[in-house]
Amino acid sequence: MSCSLSSEAYQVLFLHSCRYHHRQVNGLLVGTVSDGRTHVTKTLPLFHSSLALLPMLEVALMLADEHCEQEKLQIVGYYQANEVAEDLELGPFGKKISDKIRSNLSSGQKAAVFLLDGGNMHPTPDDLRLVSLAADGKLEEAPTLENAEQCLQNLEGCAGPPRAARPSAAPSRVPPAPPAPPHRLPLPSRQAAGQVAPARVCRL
Repeated sequence: MSCSLSSEAYQVLFLHSCRYHHRQVNGLLVGTVSDGRTHVTKTLPLFHSSLALLPMLEVALMLADEHCEQEKLQIVGYYQANEVAEDLELGPFGKKISDKIRSNLSSGQKAAVFLLDGGNMHPTPDDLRLVSLAADGKLEEAPTLENAEQCLQNLEGCAGPPRAARPSAAPSRVPPAPPAPPHRLPLPSRQAAGQVAPARVCRL
């Protein structure tokens, strides 16, 4: 299966995983399928807690269908990032959602199903850290990213520029406020052991 992602779709997917790096997250891939090629234009995050929430999932899928009808798009796939970085299995709930999406596609259309490989959260144009899975669980061709260089530069810039130092204040009898706590860095669940966390996620 040949699949490409827009910059917006990939950024939302990746930042959703980084924002809730200590939890299991998932979402829907929305786009078009033409001539055997799937193009993902949008990502719709679903959950960042327990995935086994059937009533909420049903409501989310209904809202996603309504959105797709308005935008003349369709649900073309599913993504998931597991809590443990080395876990590259969809699990029963992820497989159920993936099979549901596949059953709703027309004959000859294939769903894009991605697992985010959290062992190294530093994507490159040649390695988006996405594992593409077929219906039988086998690996498929990795997706491509539109405007990859610019997209990844934008992700790196999400941390923002360093804060300017404050000017020295005049002496005061009021004791200074305690320093602000440092920004929380991602837990090891999305990082390889002993690896320094990328700067782009430290302020998410």
